[in-house]
Amino acid sequence: MRYSVAFLDQMTKQNVSDAKQPVEEATIAYQCQWLANRMGAHQMFLDNLLEQYREMHGYADEILEGKVKLLKTHVSTLTVNKKGYEDELAFIQFSV
Repeated sequence: MRYSVAFLDQMTKQNVSDAKQPVEEATIAYQCQWLANRMGAHQMFLDNLLEQYREMHGYADEILEGKVKLLKTHVSTLTVNKKGYEDELAFIQFSV
């Protein structure tokens, strides 16, 4: 993300793309993958879900919700730093 995304007071009135970036599909998908990697999930952890929607278009919301559900399931099986991962997942879930 750019500096102006994290610090919205740097945003100009005409440029709202920075304000939308944290809730865009690509950003949330990256956050999901980042969290899965931090939890030590297999590299292909979210790929099975993506495979289901590969031929369909316009299902970004369902894909993101599916990723959050998978991450929730994985977090529930963890014993180390579970609360920290739950908190991070809550931020992602709020964006979806």
